[in-house]
Amino acid sequence: THLPFRLAYGRETKAQTAIYEFPITIEDEHKPKLGDRLPQALAVADRVSRYGGLYVVLIHPNVLDHKLDFQKRLVAALKNRAWFGSLRDFGAWWTARDQITWQVQYEGRRRTLLLESPQPISDLVLQLPKHYRLVKTTPETVTTPSAGSSLLISKITGPLKLEFETAGAAP
Repeated sequence: THLPFRLAYGRETKAQTAIYEFPITIEDEHKPKLGDRLPQALAVADRVSRYGGLYVVLIHPNVLDHKLDFQKRLVAALKNRAWFGSLRDFGAWWTARDQITWQVQYEGRRRTLLLESPQPISDLVLQLPKHYRLVKTTPETVTTPSAGSSLLISKITGPLKLEFETAGAAP
């Protein structure tokens, strides 16, 4: 995948370290030269974006012409549909996301999702069942329906209670 993952001690499955691995998606030393690979790079970006993956481009600053041109054209093509940031920014976001705990409570057709975020996090997307309709948040927070049955939470720190009503058959 193109999602970060935590490394384990001794590459075993017993205990994770605090270190995240960020896979490299596009690398500038492969053939053909980077400047000639923009259509393929955009196709990969489309596939990775379907599940919110991380798209890391490694560009060594040893050649300016085709590498800089590739970077400018890539940014222009993705700027209205992708988030751009440093690995430090994404690492901080991913660390905060990894610490969120959640619990679901059921009562008839009502579902209550209790989230607890020890660190502040912005732009958290939740994938919800299609028949869930958000009724209330406590405390009030900005939420935006996203593509499909996703919900974008603008910012969360501490506890957040999301109340939903379900339509159709209750799961």
